[in-house]
Amino acid sequence: MADFELIHQYREAGVRSYNLGGTGDAGSSGLERSKQSKGAEKRMVYGATTNFLCYPHRLINPLLNLGRSFPKDSRIVNLFKQIVN
Repeated sequence: MADFELIHQYREAGVRSYNLGGTGDAGSSGLERSKQSKGAEKRMVYGATTNFLCYPHRLINPLLNLGRSFPKDSRIVNLFKQIVN
C-alpha cells in the first residue's frame, strides 16, 4: 500500500515515470503483476541501459554517458573496457 501512495503523490506532483525495477527473468513475474495492477503498461525494450541511481556509483554516470557517444570499437572505449575489467 505504501508504494501506491508514493506513486499517487508522484502523479500529483507531475512525475511521469517511476522505476520500480526491471522484469523479464523467471523470478520477476510477481513484480510484473504488481506493476500492471497499479496501471503500468508493458513495454518491451531491448538493449536498454539505466545509469546508476545510488551514490557513490552514480558519480560515474557522466563517464558512462560520454562513453555511449563513441563508436563501440573506438580506442577510447576499448581502453576504458580494459581499465574496468
